[in-house]
Amino acid sequence: MNSAFKFFRDSLAQTGDWAGFLDRGTRVEGAIEVPGTFRLDGQLKGRIVSGHALVLGESAMVEGEIEGERIEIFGRFHGTIRARSEVQIHEGAEVTADVFTPSLMLEPGAVFDGHCYLNQAAPEPGVSADPLMIPIRSAASRLPDEPSGDQPIEKSGSA
Repeated sequence: MNSAFKFFRDSLAQTGDWAGFLDRGTRVEGAIEVPGTFRLDGQLKGRIVSGHALVLGESAMVEGEIEGERIEIFGRFHGTIRARSEVQIHEGAEVTADVFTPSLMLEPGAVFDGHCYLNQAAPEPGVSADPLMIPIRSAASRLPDEPSGDQPIEKSGSA
């Protein structure tokens, strides 16, 4: 069974709140707000807000903002992601985004280029309330002449 459909089925079993889906070949421009789990396999330019889980399927191409409790991406996304619980970017997905979430999971083979802001609970005394920002670029998105983490970086010029 396809893992996107397994997640969708499991989410429905947990909540019973199926809000709908947009299938392949569908194009939408604007905003979509749904109270429960929602799956998108088409194209969207705009904003999606889900009250529970949001799944961008393998053929999804989304540009804009998405917000939900849990967000799973199997397709392509460009924009801003806000998740109250977690974001999972699966093998084959291509994401260029600023991600705001307490938990980010990247599968091997996923492409992610952007920033991740890990939300924090109420800060302890003496601890900054600013979110932790982690810039991430996957190996698949590195330019050919960029050094990898296992290569030394050479500096030019006088010391």
